[in-house]
Amino acid sequence: HQAAVDNTVFVTFMNVRTISFALNWAAHLAKAKMGGGIVGFMNMRQDTSVFRGLSAKLSTLGVATFCAISPQAAISPQGGRWFHVIPLLLTGVRVILSDVDVVWLRSPLPYLRELEEAHPQMDFAISSDAQSPTDGRRILANSSRALDIEAFGACSVSLNVGVVAFAPSARAGAIKAIHEVERHLNSSIMLRRVDQGPINH
Repeated sequence: HQAAVDNTVFVTFMNVRTISFALNWAAHLAKAKMGGGIVGFMNMRQDTSVFRGLSAKLSTLGVATFCAISPQAAISPQGGRWFHVIPLLLTGVRVILSDVDVVWLRSPLPYLRELEEAHPQMDFAISSDAQSPTDGRRILANSSRALDIEAFGACSVSLNVGVVAFAPSARAGAIKAIHEVERHLNSSIMLRRVDQGPINH
């Protein structure tokens, strides 16, 4: 909550294999003058030299860090990150969760604020992997411009959790959805599969 800027945090998760991605993610966040960055270190304790060194580098870019250690993250860092999302949501701030290989070129906040205003009942929004045109299923909004949003059932192929935007105020629908994600991933077989699997489920 203390890391939030404009009631928003930008969150990603990384492990020792994705350090360069995390630094690139943070560098672009800083270049775009977007505050509120947080990186969750998967399976890394704070007393390790890697954690201390990387945390110091990220701090110079204005990005906070925290430990994301759990049995699920030890089995699969990608799927295991879902078990560290609810504490972020419970702060009540807007949570923009992204893959560590996402690059932010400018702030999405003006768009997200307009989206939330046009769709006040929206709990969260997810980027889509639709492989066929779905424009005919767009949701019309009371907005000054097209927001290019579709209902959850419009994407019949697969969703893509590269970016998930959770509206602020710890909405019950978002928390319920992540609890469902955790239940879906509670078997190691599901946990080792693609991390967008539970969202599609």
